[in-house]
Amino acid sequence: LQYVTLFESAGEIDIIIRDPKDMHILSCAENAKVGYIVTKDKDLLVLDKYKEIKIRTPEEFLVIFKGVFSE
Repeated sequence: LQYVTLFESAGEIDIIIRDPKDMHILSCAENAKVGYIVTKDKDLLVLDKYKEIKIRTPEEFLVIFKGVFSE
């Protein structure tokens, strides 16, 4: 069972964000083709989403996650 897969940054992203140091997070998430970024980082949370990647707090994600498995 594999728990971790490492991804490199895909390079530059096509959005301007409040904290340029967070660009690598968006780039890696895009490269990994993730559905969610789970974070408490306010500079990322204000985006709400990047392309098709939703950006949520851990608390919000747990509600979503529990809803998927309670059906």
